[in-house]
Amino acid sequence: VTPTVGITTGNIKFVGGVIVRGDIESGYVVEAEGNIEVKGNVEKAHLISGGDIIVKGSTFGKGEGRFEAKNDVILNHNVSFQHSITGANSLVYFPGAKWNSYVNRSRFNTINNTV
Repeated sequence: VTPTVGITTGNIKFVGGVIVRGDIESGYVVEAEGNIEVKGNVEKAHLISGGDIIVKGSTFGKGEGRFEAKNDVILNHNVSFQHSITGANSLVYFPGAKWNSYVNRSRFNTINNTV
């Protein structure tokens, strides 16, 4: 999907994996049977993945965004994480991530702060 999921694209539902080369704007849904990779930022959006969710930009869920992954949620940026996560096996994040009350760390099999 190029470059942004928003008013011009609408919601995305795809049988395979989805790569979003830009951002996902507030209120939009991206659903894929495979992995979802976002090269930009994720606002108050809902991501549903049959594989991993990988976000290379920042996330700004403001308590209303939601990630549902069968496998892992991987955050690759300085993140102020405010999305609800359901169904994920593990949460992998990188140094500089800022946590708040929307993330219950005990719900995951593993949480890795990877260098």
